[in-house]
Amino acid sequence: MAETNHIVVQPPVKATGFWVTYAPFDVPTDVILRCEAIRTVDDLSFIGIDAFYIYYYTAGVSQATYESDVAKGMTIVTLTDNDGTSYHVPTTYIASYPGMDGITYDRKLLLLELGPLPSTLDVSYLIDDIKDLIAARVGVDDETSSLEIVTIPMEGTLTNEEYVQLETTRRAIIEQHTSLLSKLTSALTTVGSLTNQVNELTNVVANYPAMSTIIDDIEDNNDIEALTKAGEEATGISNGN
Repeated sequence: MAETNHIVVQPPVKATGFWVTYAPFDVPTDVILRCEAIRTVDDLSFIGIDAFYIYYYTAGVSQATYESDVAKGMTIVTLTDNDGTSYHVPTTYIASYPGMDGITYDRKLLLLELGPLPSTLDVSYLIDDIKDLIAARVGVDDETSSLEIVTIPMEGTLTNEEYVQLETTRRAIIEQHTSLLSKLTSALTTVGSLTNQVNELTNVVANYPAMSTIIDDIEDNNDIEALTKAGEEATGISNGN
């Protein structure tokens, strides 16, 4: 059997994809494998596993090679496929692993438990809101993600008192909660109001050129309050005349 002068590689746990290994520790190259565990020789010995006999000797690899690999810091990687079949490979026999020359990606699932809600309550309107949030914050759109609502029936029913208590609590949360959208709407309203004030004061300045120097000094200091006061005074002069 083939011996090894290969270097030790260190794949991360959970690395998933296609692996390439050296003989005699062959794994299927067309099957997706996931790294479930990485154990040192000491870890294996602690749980009663003789790494040399179980992995090297049974594969026809000499003890000299085993000892050389141990000296290099070799560990044993456990790979599994979707059917649960496991493969144990020394890290000196791994030619390449998923993400070795790039960035490792995982599939992400967002699970949200809403808890018990009335069977008649339709929450499908949340789908568009959630999709919009995900697109804005994560950059994942409808073409690469899917979202659906799953209902799991509960055994039994609630008493009228329990129903009233739950609904009262739920509605109170809705009324008291200030969403990010509400905060944004409020901020935009404030900005709009300030913009209107600035436009009105700009018109005042246009009608009273003598105030331009004062207004320039005020604007340089970002003093909106003083700018407003100047406008009011100017308006007062206008009304007085």
